Amino acid sequence: MSTTIRTLGIAAFTGGILLTLTACGDAGPGPWQEADGHRWRALQVAGDGVGFEPVAPGSSGVEHRNEVGPQRRLENQLLTHGSGVAVGDVDGDGLPDLYFARVDGPNALYRNLGGWRFEDITAASGTALDELDGTGVALVDLDGDADLDLLAAGRGQPNRVLLNDGAGMFTDVTEAAGFGHPGGTTTLTVADIEGDGDLDVYVANYRVNKAGTIFSPQERTFDQVVKNRDGVFEIDEKFRDYYRIREVPEGIIRYEFGEPDILFLNDGSGTFTAASWTDGRFLTSEGAPLESVPDEWGLTARFYDIDGDLAPDLYVSNDFESPDQFWINRGDGTFREVDPFAVRSTSASSMAVDFSDVDRDGRTDFLVVDMLAKDPGRRRTQIPTIAPEVVHPGQIEPRLQHNRNTLFLARGDGTFAETARAAGIEASGWSWSTIFLDVDLDGYEDALMTTGHVWDVLDADTQSRMLNTMVTDDWLAVINNFPPLPLPNTAFRNLGDGSFEDASTDWGFDLGPDISHGITLGDLDVDGDLDVIVNRLGSPAALLRNESTTPRIAVQLRGSGGNTRGIGANVRLLGAEPEQSKQMTAGGYYLSSPQPQVAFAAVGEGPFRLVVEWPSGAVSIVEDAQPDRLYEVFESGATVGAAAPPPPSTGLSADRVPLFDDATARLGHNHVETEFNDFARQPLLPHRLSQLGPGVTWTDIDDDGDPDLLIPSGVGGSLGIMRNDRGA
Repeated sequence: MSTTIRTLGIAAFTGGILLTLTACGDAGPGPWQEADGHRWRALQVAGDGVGFEPVAPGSSGVEHRNEVGPQRRLENQLLTHGSGVAVGDVDGDGLPDLYFARVDGPNALYRNLGGWRFEDITAASGTALDELDGTGVALVDLDGDADLDLLAAGRGQPNRVLLNDGAGMFTDVTEAAGFGHPGGTTTLTVADIEGDGDLDVYVANYRVNKAGTIFSPQERTFDQVVKNRDGVFEIDEKFRDYYRIREVPEGIIRYEFGEPDILFLNDGSGTFTAASWTDGRFLTSEGAPLESVPDEWGLTARFYDIDGDLAPDLYVSNDFESPDQFWINRGDGTFREVDPFAVRSTSASSMAVDFSDVDRDGRTDFLVVDMLAKDPGRRRTQIPTIAPEVVHPGQIEPRLQHNRNTLFLARGDGTFAETARAAGIEASGWSWSTIFLDVDLDGYEDALMTTGHVWDVLDADTQSRMLNTMVTDDWLAVINNFPPLPLPNTAFRNLGDGSFEDASTDWGFDLGPDISHGITLGDLDVDGDLDVIVNRLGSPAALLRNESTTPRIAVQLRGSGGNTRGIGANVRLLGAEPEQSKQMTAGGYYLSSPQPQVAFAAVGEGPFRLVVEWPSGAVSIVEDAQPDRLYEVFESGATVGAAAPPPPSTGLSADRVPLFDDATARLGHNHVETEFNDFARQPLLPHRLSQLGPGVTWTDIDDDGDPDLLIPSGVGGSLGIMRNDRGA
C-alpha cells in the first residue's frame, strides 16, 4: 500500500494556514495525457471480484447519520421519508466529495482525501444549513463558472442555492437567485431544457405535512370535511387547502391533494424564474395548454432524453392515486404529455424512476419502483392503503395502476411494453429509490433499490385492530401501533435476455434490515467504476466500494458555455459487446444526485470508440479508446453537423416484421357493460363476476367452411356476429 501526499487547497479550512495531509490508500490514477479533443489518464484498477465492500465509518471518517426524533416523526410523518446525498468534486482536486442532507441536525459536506478517507468540512464551507429539515440535494454548476454549486431542499423551509467559489467555499444566494420556496420539496432534477446553454431546475413537491397529522380524527370526519349545501357538495373552508371532492359512480368521495411542482428557468447567471404551468409551456397529449396547475404527490422527478432528439424529457413519479406525469420535450423547452396509449399502465404508488437501455437495442427503457413485498408471506399480510381506481371493460383511456414495480421497454414506435413481471423485477419491498448501474461490468445495467420504512402501514392485522380501537387523546401516537419495517436493500442482476435475478446477497448490497432512502453513485477511489453511497435513517450512511476488476472505460465531459459538465449529453461506447450508452445527468435520483461521470464495460475484442452527442447537436468521437482509462472529452473539439453512428437494433425490442395486420376497424363492434356492484349484493365474493368483459370465439355458424367470429356482450348489449365471407 502506497502513501499519497496531498495538499489541502482551501486556506479558510485551517484558519489561513496551508496544511499538508497524509492519507494511506491505493495508488491513484496516472497523470493527464492531452490528445485531440480530449484528454485521458490511466486508471489503477483495484478490486476483488464482483459486488460491493462496505467501508466502515471509523475507517472512512464519514460519520453522518440521519435522524428524526420520536415526537417530531409523530407531528409530521413525512419527515420519515428521508434525506438525500449528492456527489461531486467541490474543490477541483479531482476527487468527488460527498454532501448529505439531514432532518434533525445540520447537513454535512465531506471532502475526499483519497484512499477512502474523508474530512468533515461542513462548518468551514458554509454548507450546514441547520435550519433545514433536509430532503433533496444536488451538486451542479448553475452559473457556468466550471465549479459545482449546491442546491438543497427542505420540508417547510425555503429551498437554497449556494454558489461555490471554486475552492469549496459556498455563499447562500437564494434570495438573489429567486429560488426560495417554502414547500414540501423532495427531488431536484437539472437539465438544459431550452437548449440555451444553461441549466434549469425542476422541483418535485409532495407536501409540508398531511391533514392526518394536522387535524384529529374527530375533526376530519367525512361530514366535517364535506358539506351538503342545498344539494351541492363542497369542501368546508377549513379544509380547502387539503381536500377536494370527486363524483364517482358510487357517490361523492373526498381526496387529499398534493403540492404543485415548480420548473425554474435559468437566465445563464444562476438567477431563476418560475415557469407558468398554463401559458403553453406544458401541453396535454392533444396539444392544448394545461388549464389548471397539477398538484400531485411528487416523490421523484428525472430529466432524460427518451426519444433520442437530445432534448431532455421529464418523468415525475407521484405517490398514491396521483397519476405519474410523462412529458416529452418538443425541443424548445415546452413539454407535451405522452400519448395515453404510449404507456398503458403505471405503478400505483410510484416512488422513483430511472432510465437505461436495458436490453441494449439502442432505445431508452425505464423502471419505476413501488412497494410490493418480495416475501410471499408479507404480501398476504399487507394491504395497500389506497386501492387503485377501477377501470371497467371498454374504458381504454385510463391507465391502470399496479401496486408493484413497472418496467417499460421501448418498442421503437413511441410506445412501451410493461414487462416487470416477465423480467422478475416486479417486487423489491417498500422501495424509495432505484438506480441503474452495471455492477458486474458485463455491459448490461443492473438495478439497485433502497428500501424500508419506520412503520409498516400496509400491515392488515394492525389496520384491522385499529378499526376496532377507540381513538384516544393521544391520536398522533396511533401510528406507532404499526410494526417497524426495516428491509434489506435489493440488487437485481440484468441477465441480458430481458430478465433479472436477485443478487443482493451475492453482491454485498444486502447490509441487513435497515431504512435506506437516498442513494447515488460516484467514483470515490478514481478507479473508473462507480461506488454507491446511501443516506440511511437511524443508521450511519453507507459507503459501498465497487469491487469489480473487469476492464472499464470511464468518461467525464467538459462542455462549452454554461453547461460545463455536459449535462444531457449522450455518451456511447462502440465496438463493445454489447454496445452501451448512458446520458450525463444531474439530480433526478430520489432526493439525490450523482457524480457527472459514466462508466462502461470494456468487453469484447474492440477496437473501442467513444461517441459523445452533445445537447448542442455537435458530436465528439474518440477513436481507439483503451480500457482502464478515464477520458475527459471537450465540446470545444466536437464537430458541428456531424452525424453520430446509428445505434444497434438487435435487442429484444428491435424492429421486427409484424406477423399480423390490424383489422379492428372492420368489426364495427362495441362492447357494453351495465354498471353493477357485485359486492353490495354478495360482500364475500372473492372477485367481481358481473363485469368480465367480452368473450370471443371462432366457429363456422353457416357451414360454408370459413370460421366466423362471435363476440358475446354484457348486460345491456347484444351478441356480435361477424360472418366470414372468404376472409372478408
